[in-house]
Amino acid sequence: MKLIVKILDVLFIICTVVFIFMMVAMVAVQCVSLVTLNGPLSSSALAFTEPIAGAISAVAAIAAFILLYLRKSESDQKTS
Repeated sequence: MKLIVKILDVLFIICTVVFIFMMVAMVAVQCVSLVTLNGPLSSSALAFTEPIAGAISAVAAIAAFILLYLRKSESDQKTS
């Protein structure tokens, strides 16, 4: 059980960090495209990052949801 929690912890942290870096990169590219008045660059940055970031955030959300219940069951077992 502890191994599963550790694996999900690592998965959640990695997904969250990758998601944040992708969003920061997307915002940076969109700022550059705004300054250079390059609309297609902004659109392509969004089109590239949106499906990948959506999948990564979904994995992080599922891992967090599972971790919530695993940690709750661990704490219930310790108090019993």
